[in-house]
Amino acid sequence: MNWVLAGGRNGTERRALLAGATAFVLTSVHHVYGAVRYQTPWRYHAVALGALALLAMYGGLLLSRRHSTTPLARVAWWTFWIADALVFVLGLGIFEGAYNHVLKLALYFAQLSPASFQALFPSPTYELPNDAFFELSGAAQVIPAAFAARQLLLLALTRRRSRAQSARTRQRVGSMFEPRTLVTLFGDAVNVPNPVERVHLQLRRFAGCPVCDRHLHELARRNAEIEAAGVREVVVFHSTAEELRKYEADLPFSVVPDPNKRLYFELGVESGPRALLDPRAWPTIARAVLRSAGRVASGRGTLPSLNPGGGRLGLPAEFLIERDGSVLAAHYGEHAGDHWSVDELLRLARWAKVTGPETSKTPQASELELRRELGR
Repeated sequence: MNWVLAGGRNGTERRALLAGATAFVLTSVHHVYGAVRYQTPWRYHAVALGALALLAMYGGLLLSRRHSTTPLARVAWWTFWIADALVFVLGLGIFEGAYNHVLKLALYFAQLSPASFQALFPSPTYELPNDAFFELSGAAQVIPAAFAARQLLLLALTRRRSRAQSARTRQRVGSMFEPRTLVTLFGDAVNVPNPVERVHLQLRRFAGCPVCDRHLHELARRNAEIEAAGVREVVVFHSTAEELRKYEADLPFSVVPDPNKRLYFELGVESGPRALLDPRAWPTIARAVLRSAGRVASGRGTLPSLNPGGGRLGLPAEFLIERDGSVLAAHYGEHAGDHWSVDELLRLARWAKVTGPETSKTPQASELELRRELGR
């Protein structure tokens, strides 16, 4: 358990987990005592429910850390969050602690009429306040629940700010691309931007992705035209170098592994179900899968992994970057097959050659010109 508790969004996840664990210990003592004191074995069910919720929280947090670059991480993280919110905050904190004990004690000592008291707290489900330890241990459940609620609220706000920050980091026409040195799958260094030629930087999906494979082999076939237009291809995958060597080693341009999706995060490149569920992607996916199946059947290809690094729901993005670092064109794909064709890239290169780096001075106008150039 120490591995999970070691990190977290500024320790907030750790504190939420500890609050849940504290609530579980307290509610176990309270309900076991009540089951024995009042001969009500059904109270043991609360212990079982708390144990399941705590396991769900711990398992969700563990999976979200270990699979942080896959869609499973999102499901696991929300499992952690919802288990804490439903069981320890709402169930044990608000209902069990605040209503069953704090409110009951307050109304009892306020001398509410017996009929009204019985209507709110009917027997035999509820007991009249006649045991101090039982009542106080029940009321005390409000404390860890309130602490857990605060941590969950902070986590939700942090997650929302993180998504907003991701949107702000998106590259736009006219912005300046922060210089980076990328390392290819063969260990070579690639500078982006490049002082000698423009760079077409692509952030693709996983190694062996049929859609990416089909598109990149078209780029490879016409690489001479692209180089003649003064553009250098640099392609990034959210896969390891070992995985990439199985599928992309024969490409005639720089291929960069980014298994931790560090560059994807820095540039605001997202993932989501729409990568595959958008109907506009289906014709491209169908053609790519048929091509991939044919290559595998003929012995010229390899089946992609069933569990690729970074998951299957990544969205592509690409940028045309001037020698001085200004972003001449930027595109964030809305589905797996949403990328510039080779002809569109060559048109952009010709357009950028005419307009030059002055685009950075009027980004809004340049983006409109870019859309007109692509006919989008």
